[in-house]
This record gives sequence, structure tokens and C-alpha cells, in this order.
Amino acid sequence: HDLLVGTMLSRGFAGTFDFVHCPHDFDTRTANGYAFVNFLSADVAEQFRMTQNKALFPANANLTIHPADVQGFFDNVKAFLSKRQRKNMR
Repeated sequence: HDLLVGTMLSRGFAGTFDFVHCPHDFDTRTANGYAFVNFLSADVAEQFRMTQNKALFPANANLTIHPADVQGFFDNVKAFLSKRQRKNMR
């Protein structure tokens, strides 16, 4: 998490995102190798994708960036609740 955020800040994206989540394995305490970033605008998200996709990450790995199927906090909450309701109906 800190490495990703630090890299984003050093590459000029300070103040352009408000949420970063890097899932990890609780048993091994290692990162799963992917992250979720919420940018404050679609334009900045696209700029990040265009400039950082396939860029070298400090851990000697190339970033591969994919936009989420659902964009925005409220739309994600709505999709989550809808999926949960469908699951409970079974």
C-alpha cells in the first residue's frame, strides 16, 4: 500500500485519488498483487491508465491497469447490495 501510494505521489498524482486498497493474504502477510484505486475524476483515471499502464513499478514489476466494471462509490455500493439481495433470494 505505502509503496503504491508513494509511487503514485512521486509520479505526479498527488491529490487525484481518495482511496487505495491493496488486498493481502492474512496468513502469509503478502500482497495479492493487485490494488483498487479510486480517482477523483474519470479524466485523471484515464490519464493514469495512459501514462502508467505497463510502467515499471519499484518492486520490479510492470503495472497492468484495468478499469473496474462499476465506477464510483455509490454505484459500487448499489451493485454490492443488489448482488447480496440476489444471493439471499436463493
